[in-house]
Formats: sequence, structure tokens, C-alpha cells
Amino acid sequence: MRAYLTPVAVVIALYFFTVPSTAFPWSVKDGEIIVSYRGYQNYGYELMCDSRGRVTLQIDISKDLSMTERDSVLERMKMEVVRLVSTGKIVKLGNSGLSFQFNKGYPIWGPYGQWSQMQHTVCLLFAKNCVVVNGVIRASGTLCPHGYYPYPDTIRSK
Repeated sequence: MRAYLTPVAVVIALYFFTVPSTAFPWSVKDGEIIVSYRGYQNYGYELMCDSRGRVTLQIDISKDLSMTERDSVLERMKMEVVRLVSTGKIVKLGNSGLSFQFNKGYPIWGPYGQWSQMQHTVCLLFAKNCVVVNGVIRASGTLCPHGYYPYPDTIRSK
């Protein structure tokens, strides 16, 4: 029988094990799994699975980026989502030791930003129903594309 873990169950499981936080390029904080890795065109990404099962890709743009780079961040994120969901197969998340699999549907188009005094992050919500199974983050999309849909139609996973 396979072990299925929700993000909250992962937090509880990690609570009972004392693993140094520097041992893995991923962390669990406030019920969220955050995986740091290098993806599309070797850019640094964070994939976050929150306690409600939503999967978001994010990039910290607090550092000095030129206006051209800032404008292309969302486009880079879109291409990383295409890379993650287009095959329906398990995709490694860099050297994090975790992988991602998009099970079915169309990816969600949900861009937003987060600002604080210390950080400016561009985020792209693209999947839901997140579970972690044997080191693989599995999630799905919507049954049909909603509203503005910038992804190629060919990336729908069955």
C-alpha cells in the first residue's frame, strides 16, 4: 500500500525527525512545502505546495534586475510550468531530491505578486489537489481552461 501524505502530514512527520534544515534544498514552513531548484533555462525557482493543496511557482525578484529581466520573469515561469506539466510524467525538481507530476487537466493561470519590506516575489498558481507520494509532488489542473489562457493547448494532461 502506498503512503499518501498531504502537506500538513509532511509537517507532522518532519516534526518527529531531527534533520538539519541545510540538509535539503526544500523546507516545510507553516504547513507549506517549499522546494528550491533550478529549472527552465537554469533559472532559480521555488515550487510551493500550500496547506490547501495549491501549487505555486515563485521567483524572488528583490535583487537588482533590469526592467527587461523583470518583464520576462512571468514568461520564464510560464515556460517552466509548460516543462513541468506537458508530459504528464515525473519531472525532477533540480537536485532537491523531490519530483513533480502533473496528473490531469489544464494548468491554472493564476499570476500574482507578494511584497514586503525585504522581498518582492512573482508567483504563478498553476495546479491544485497537491499530495506528496514517495518524494513525488502530484497535482492536477482544471477540467477546462478558464478566461485568459496563455499556455499552448497541447500541454493538457490526460
